[in-house]
Amino acid sequence: MLSLLQISVLVILLAAIANGTPIEKRHDKFIVHELERTEVNLQKRTPSEQQNFFDTGNRWSTKLKLGSSQEAVRVILDTGSYRLNVPGLGATCAKQTCAADAVFHPDRSSTFKNLTEGSDSGYGDGSAITKGYKVNDDLYFDDGRKIPDFEFDVSTVSATEIGLFGVGDTDDEKSNYVFASKHAGLINRAGYSVYLGPNDQGTLLLGGVDKAKYEGELAIFQSEQNINAKSITTPSGKVLPFTKVVGFDTGNNGLSLDKSIVDEVYIELGGSPWGQFLCDRVLNTGRNLTFDLGPINISVPLSNFFYRTKVQPAVCNTFIFDDSNTGGLQGIGLPFLRDVYFVKDLEKKTIGIAPVKHTDDTDIVDFWF
Repeated sequence: MLSLLQISVLVILLAAIANGTPIEKRHDKFIVHELERTEVNLQKRTPSEQQNFFDTGNRWSTKLKLGSSQEAVRVILDTGSYRLNVPGLGATCAKQTCAADAVFHPDRSSTFKNLTEGSDSGYGDGSAITKGYKVNDDLYFDDGRKIPDFEFDVSTVSATEIGLFGVGDTDDEKSNYVFASKHAGLINRAGYSVYLGPNDQGTLLLGGVDKAKYEGELAIFQSEQNINAKSITTPSGKVLPFTKVVGFDTGNNGLSLDKSIVDEVYIELGGSPWGQFLCDRVLNTGRNLTFDLGPINISVPLSNFFYRTKVQPAVCNTFIFDDSNTGGLQGIGLPFLRDVYFVKDLEKKTIGIAPVKHTDDTDIVDFWF
């Protein structure tokens, strides 16, 4: 005879099946990378540099253990590209000496293989070129697990101060870290979640979703990278429609938007044409920019998009710039992503977004959508 508890569980399961609702399953086949907010120098600045203010270079980095020596190499998380690219010994980074903890030394690994094939990668609008060559080596994790013979690039000339950890969409699964993790049996689904915490610490979660880290339910988008978002609402309530698709990218430190949207925001906030504002008008005001993404609205503090200049503390620069230097592609980067929990399934080509919940609690489940 079934107990009352067993009957209750059975009823729930049958109801879920009848309604076609996937069941979330807790599991232990996931990988966690600790992220840290990092100041980096860029050889090719964002369009903000051409508008006479500085790209502060804030990105999020982690360390990967490469080769038989398990050398820890620091890299920038980049959801907008798909390959791992690290500077090798003697490489130049952003036209200067590479950061010591970002350099990979192939001579220290007995499992290293040079594939003798060149690799040139363009980032941003395509003009930030990183040159190098393709290689194979083992990629290790703290618990001793590894991805064997992982294909990545070792650069001789890098456009950034440290390497780029691309986890974006691709059909080339052998050189994509997310797919390679699945093929090595380390995760069930080729997908990941990004949580950017409030104290310059965050996590990249491979193969799982941490339900403790967001409010409400995930809004799901059937898309690889770009979505048909609806509009941005300014602090005064003015609705500025998107006329083009927008993409989400941790490698973008700002908002690259259609010039008509940028101009309206600048005018409303009293900014100069080259993007300078009085800090009293844009910092700690309690005002927001609201993004209507269709199935969900996300309100982001206005202060996320501005920072004080060093020369004139009362004057703020902005992370909001037009998309003229990104090939006309609208991008939503870190100022927005800091306020959401971001999920991406590379197999089913879906994106999930919900308002972030900053907590040390965890509730990791497998992908269910």
